[in-house]
Amino acid sequence: MPDVMPDATPDATPNLPSLLPWQFAVLAWLCGIWSVRFPVPALVAGTLLFGACLRPRYGTSALRQHLFHRLHRVSRLLPAPPPAPASPRTVLPTAAAMLLALCTGIGAAHLALNAPLPTPGFMDAREKVRITGTVYAVQPAMAERLQVILDDVRCQRDNGETVSLPGRTVWTWDSPMPATMPRIGPGQQVSLTQRIKPVRGFLNPGTWDSGQYWRDQGVLWRVWSRGSGYDLAISCTPSALWQLRETLRTRTLNVLAQGAGPHKPISGAAAAPESDMASGLVSGLVTGQVSGKASDLASGATPGPISDVKSGVTSDMTSGPTPGPTHNPAPEPDMAPDLAPHLTADKQLTDTPLSVVPALLFGDRFHITYDRMEQLSLASVSHSLALSGMHLGVLSGLGWCLAWLAGRLCPAILLRLPRPKLAVLFAAPLVAGYVWLGGATPSLLRAALMFACWGLLLWRNRPRVLLDGVFMAVALITLHNPLALFDLRLQLSALAVLSLALLLNPVNAALRRLPPFRTIHTDKRVQAPHGLPAGSLSGAQRGLFHTSASISGRVSGLGHLLRNGTAGLLAANLCIQLGMLPVVVWNFNTVSPWFLLNLLWLPVLGMITLPASLAGFAFSQMAALPLADATQAMAAWSFRLAAQPVTLLFDGLDALQQAGWLRPHLSLRPHWLSITGYWCVLLFVATAFTRHSRTAAAGMLLGLCLLCAPLATRLSDATGPLNGGTGGVSLTLLDVGQGQAALITLPHEQRILVDGGGFGLSGFDTGKSLVVPTLTWRMPPALHGIANSHPDTDHLQGLIYPLRHARVQRYAGNGQPGSHANEGLLSSALASAGLSHEALYAGDVLWEDNGLRLEVLHPPRRSGQARNAAGQEKPLSANNAALVLRLVHHGRGLALLMGDLERQGLRTLLGSGADLSAEVLVLPHHGARSSLMPELYAAVRPHYAISSTGQLNQWNFPSPAVRAALADMGIPLYDTARHGQIRVHWPSGSLPLREQTANLPPGTPAGQPEAKTQAKADTMPAHLAGKDSAQQGNTPPPRLTTVTGAPPLP
Repeated sequence: MPDVMPDATPDATPNLPSLLPWQFAVLAWLCGIWSVRFPVPALVAGTLLFGACLRPRYGTSALRQHLFHRLHRVSRLLPAPPPAPASPRTVLPTAAAMLLALCTGIGAAHLALNAPLPTPGFMDAREKVRITGTVYAVQPAMAERLQVILDDVRCQRDNGETVSLPGRTVWTWDSPMPATMPRIGPGQQVSLTQRIKPVRGFLNPGTWDSGQYWRDQGVLWRVWSRGSGYDLAISCTPSALWQLRETLRTRTLNVLAQGAGPHKPISGAAAAPESDMASGLVSGLVTGQVSGKASDLASGATPGPISDVKSGVTSDMTSGPTPGPTHNPAPEPDMAPDLAPHLTADKQLTDTPLSVVPALLFGDRFHITYDRMEQLSLASVSHSLALSGMHLGVLSGLGWCLAWLAGRLCPAILLRLPRPKLAVLFAAPLVAGYVWLGGATPSLLRAALMFACWGLLLWRNRPRVLLDGVFMAVALITLHNPLALFDLRLQLSALAVLSLALLLNPVNAALRRLPPFRTIHTDKRVQAPHGLPAGSLSGAQRGLFHTSASISGRVSGLGHLLRNGTAGLLAANLCIQLGMLPVVVWNFNTVSPWFLLNLLWLPVLGMITLPASLAGFAFSQMAALPLADATQAMAAWSFRLAAQPVTLLFDGLDALQQAGWLRPHLSLRPHWLSITGYWCVLLFVATAFTRHSRTAAAGMLLGLCLLCAPLATRLSDATGPLNGGTGGVSLTLLDVGQGQAALITLPHEQRILVDGGGFGLSGFDTGKSLVVPTLTWRMPPALHGIANSHPDTDHLQGLIYPLRHARVQRYAGNGQPGSHANEGLLSSALASAGLSHEALYAGDVLWEDNGLRLEVLHPPRRSGQARNAAGQEKPLSANNAALVLRLVHHGRGLALLMGDLERQGLRTLLGSGADLSAEVLVLPHHGARSSLMPELYAAVRPHYAISSTGQLNQWNFPSPAVRAALADMGIPLYDTARHGQIRVHWPSGSLPLREQTANLPPGTPAGQPEAKTQAKADTMPAHLAGKDSAQQGNTPPPRLTTVTGAPPLP
């Protein structure tokens, strides 16, 4: 009778590994770096760190004696401590070392900071210049783009003046040459004619700032182009290693293109007959000159910015783009016939299972579309396509297999070199070669450094390799570049490894207590069949039973191995997901229930897809061998084998998405105190069943207090500016680039979103990347209503994502249809949310409660009709039919939101006789000259005017004429392009405007502004001197809160 026995008992639960003194010093160093941008959480973490370091060594009584021995009044309130086990001579050196590391981290981070530089005059003038620079690095991006980092950049103006720019420049090259042709490389010189701008992200507190990310990399400027227009010229020769890598890459992609479909096979560039233009382009990229006249490769689209999603890096797009999706052009009739196959090959690979092979081999996601990557992200498997430590782990596993094989073939070698050290020797060249082949990206270099640290520790026979190795690697990385600590990729990598090092053993032990993973121990003695005496069996029968028992034992051992492997994979997956959960939620504000797909996908990727891709890569490089046809066939077969699991994955995800099961689940983005408390609870739960159970209980209590502290703060600060309060109101104008999105927070935390911004470009969803992260910062993803002033892309597109995935009670618009594409997206989103499109007109009320109301002043109820100056009815244009909303409290105008009204609509509004007075005016049409009307400013009489525009936008919004008119009337103007997000708050009671001085959550990820700063106005504007006392009352002059703290626009 088999008896079931668990592998571990509660008493055998592994303890968490303790930290060494040098690791406490490393943590103090990291706290110092973190304090540069987030001082409060760094202070709290440092305090906890000092307590954790000193208490186990010297005891609570010693700490009390050393910390309070001078505070006589306090010490008399405490019981007398017992004799101290340690003296100040032993406590102070440890504390001094940590304090020194902390101060050194603060100083190093301050020295490494790159503050934004003043913008040169030609950039403010939106002037096109001749940009020349040397290629420093090339990073392939999704949707057929390259991000080229340029160094030593010089800008030549039309008047002959040359301006040298400090720092580096990122050039986003959309639709470059086909991927099957050689690319530009480090060392080459590039020249093109285009506008150049400073790097800048979207300045919304609590959201990711791509501008800060680029400045941390030493990149201060950005430029964008599409195709080979813009008088593009490429000269000089890249490095020999780059040329070798490009040769390997193009050979591989040509073989992939052959197997991508029934199209014309593409041979290597050297063997293909080329026209003069194609030959010049290919040879120029590698050895010589390329001129912009070879521009038939791709169409030269109207210049405009483009953005990237946060899949490592995000380009900033803060000025107005040309609407429409980005795409590669089809081969044109007059295109050189030799380039058409290359473009066809690009199309063949785009969004196919074979597009994963270049991503795994070269880190090249050039042919992966945004939609596919979004789908993989929803399934929690997108990380498998970003080259990192997981892929190096597969190569290290291959090195271990080679070490095992060497030990089997030559056992004597294990007497001189143990198998772990032999595995390090075999894995080192494989890892180094893969890092070079993958482009030596920062993620790969960091992972390789971690593997080098682990290998060094193994070589020196050190225990605790995993934990010590990650501490060594992070210390070395931040010593080289302190600001790398704010890189989200490093944070996730380090958290994943730390989670494994600290939690894997306890979680694995807990899983083995569950019935599916318990070990079943059986009696292994050979027994005769029931009813037969053992002595009655013949020799042949006993041999048969012995053979049967051996087979049964092997099957049982295989089952045991499979059970242990499954438990180990599940435990590792759970540890990583639990450890990274707060950071993932904070940065992406979604949680996915599909993370368990990694249990199936990652083993298949590591054992089939990646090895088959490497085999296909090796075979594809054997074109010069006598059996070239056979090797090419083997390469194609290997790539097809690698693509089979990917095909199944893509088909499965497509089915899940069509069934509506693969969708994001929005979550509240927590406060940094909650994140700290979560990690405390997680760590101490892992030690709950050890001999340190009392310490674990105290730690869990502390963690729960920290976890719930923000909720208590939120309840006690119900009238605070961050949450709107139970009786307060706030208006927030988000920084969404060249668009507009306004969030009105009403009493009892009811919120209405008016417009959502948008760009109409594939790959960047304003609602997902900007609007929803702002909505979910310390608040649930819920809205009382959404209002769209008019269905233009720059006001509507950002509303689609919150309509689909947030809890929205009501949707309203101006009743006019948008473009065919926008109308289709809106109809689908409304159907998904179960809402109808409600049309609003003048006289309607969008929200009302206790004297506070959001009323509609425009358009007229006779939709689309207005009277001109001669009194004749005339149809309203799309902009002039936009909703105009006025926030009123007991007759006192608080804010007026004008949409995109121009002069025709403004005349209709002024002629309606409605009360337009308000303390804050959101300028019509982003401050365009076509909306300039001093009569409006006189009717509104605002304390402040605010506008939403993109940085250095091509329309020069807000117009200089509008700025001059407001300045003449003494009305300060604040603009999101210069000031970032703008927030105004009215507290409860009499609702006087008060300044909000709330800081950003200090636990925000890398790249966030540290805190909002105050923009003060000490004098009352002259135009308010005679304002109606019923509205002015005794309220103080309003004050605005901006991100940058810059003065009003001149």
